[in-house]
Amino acid sequence: CGEEQFLVFMECKGVEGIPPDFDTGINGALGVPSGLYHVAFTVKSVEALEEKKIELERLGVEISKTVDHGYAQSFFLRDPNDLQLEFTCMTRPFNPSDLHQETQVEVAAASRHQKR
Repeated sequence: CGEEQFLVFMECKGVEGIPPDFDTGINGALGVPSGLYHVAFTVKSVEALEEKKIELERLGVEISKTVDHGYAQSFFLRDPNDLQLEFTCMTRPFNPSDLHQETQVEVAAASRHQKR
């Protein structure tokens, strides 16, 4: 994550007491829409965001289109546990009018299964 920190996603395959079809995605487990809870990673510039998108696409990861939120640009992908991940870059300071964008919400188009 930076500054010598890690963010770890673990999978519980073959763990006694946990069924093989256990839903490891936080949204499914909570019964809320996919992508509602997700992890976002920031990059420093729009150029860095585009570079990260190209890098992941070259690795065969399915990526959403870039979404312009007005105050930031983002793209989304899904990990093997169906957790939505976001890469984002602020394009202007966030302000109070940004809190009420319910009609502008877009759901990430990246599918549940990534190419490996």
